[in-house]
Amino acid sequence: MFSSVPMVIGCIIYLLSDEDIILFKHFSCLSEKIKLPENTNISISPFIRNYLCDMCWAFSLECALFLFFEKSKKHLIISAIISSFVSIIIELFQKLSFLSGTFDPIDIILEIVAVIAASFILNNIWEDKT
Repeated sequence: MFSSVPMVIGCIIYLLSDEDIILFKHFSCLSEKIKLPENTNISISPFIRNYLCDMCWAFSLECALFLFFEKSKKHLIISAIISSFVSIIIELFQKLSFLSGTFDPIDIILEIVAVIAASFILNNIWEDKT
């Protein structure tokens, strides 16, 4: 549950801010079933629209990966390294046009910040329960 909340928040921001999002083009089969009112685009800060959604994705990835590991500091570090590596690879694939999207080096930095934030939160939650 904890890992899915940021992902849902990011998707809602995308949905409300721009109907021309790659994510939603892949789910075009749903567009006939889900009808949004016309002009649902709302004015959202460029930081939120361009970076916060990616940070939510990286945060969710770190939380989800940690769920699969034994709860230890070693595995928390491993999941953070994997999450950071995946974030970097996805951005590089966008730069090389292997994936659609816009390469932005700031995305890499902010996604790693989100992974670190998730790791600190997970560490605090995990330590409180042990």
